[in-house]
Amino acid sequence: MKYCLNIEELFPDMDFYDKFQAAKEAGYDYVEFWAWYGRDLEKIKAQCDKYGVTITGFKGDWDWSLCDNKTAEEFIEWTKKSIETAKFLVCDSLIVHSNSIFDEGSSNFNDVYSPQRQVANITSTLMRVAPLLEENGVKMYVEPLNNLDHLAGMFLVNARVTADIIRAVDSPNVKMLCDLFHMQIMHGDLTNSMLENLDIMDYIHIADAPDRGQPGTGEINYAFLLNTLKKNGFEGTACFELTPQGSTEDVLKAIAELRKQVD
Repeated sequence: MKYCLNIEELFPDMDFYDKFQAAKEAGYDYVEFWAWYGRDLEKIKAQCDKYGVTITGFKGDWDWSLCDNKTAEEFIEWTKKSIETAKFLVCDSLIVHSNSIFDEGSSNFNDVYSPQRQVANITSTLMRVAPLLEENGVKMYVEPLNNLDHLAGMFLVNARVTADIIRAVDSPNVKMLCDLFHMQIMHGDLTNSMLENLDIMDYIHIADAPDRGQPGTGEINYAFLLNTLKKNGFEGTACFELTPQGSTEDVLKAIAELRKQVD
C-alpha cells in the first residue's frame, strides 16, 4: 500500500510550494493536490525533483461536467491539457467527478437530465477519453462525492453506480476512486463497497466522518478497513485527504498511529 498526503489543506500556514518539502520531511514520498491550473508547474516540478517527491494524482476536470453531454467536447479538450500536465509532472493519474466543482458548490443537472441520461452522458464521454488516456499512459479516476453539503447538485454519489459506469467503459485506464469519507456520508457499507470493486479500484481517500478530520476523530474504523484491504491484495494508493482537526502535529501523529496498526 502506497501512503500519500494531500497537501491542499495540510500544513495550513505554509506556502503551497513549500508543502512538498514538508511532506517529505514528514516521511512521505507521495503527495496529491487539487487543481493544477493557476499554479506554477515549473516550480511544482522543481520541488518534486529537489525533494524526491512523486505526485500520485490531481484534479483533471474544471468547468465542464461529465454528466452534461452538451459540453463533452470541452471536457475532452481539457482532459488533453490535463494529460499533458500530468506527463510534465511525472504523474500518472487524474481525478475527476461527475459535476464541475467551484467555491460555492457544484453544477446541477438534475432538472435537465434524468438519472439514466446522466449515466449515459458520463459513460459516453469516458469512452471517448479512454483511448487518449491509454495512449499516454495516464489513468483517470472517477470519484463519487456526497451531495449533502454545498455539493448539492453532485450526481455521482454512490460507489456502486460509479462502478457500473467504470465497467461499462471497460478501459484499464478508467477506474474508480473510493473516498471513504464521502461514501460513509452517503451510504456506508465501506468494506463491501471496496472489496466487490477491487478489480476497478486501486486508489482511496482517507478522512474520518462526519467532519472530514484525521483518522480517529470520527466514526470510521480505518485500522479494520485498511487491514482488510491489505489482506485482500490491495497495493494501490491510500491518500490522506482531510481537513485538519487541531495542529499539523496532531494530524501527522494520528496518521502515524493508524499506520502502526496496519504496516
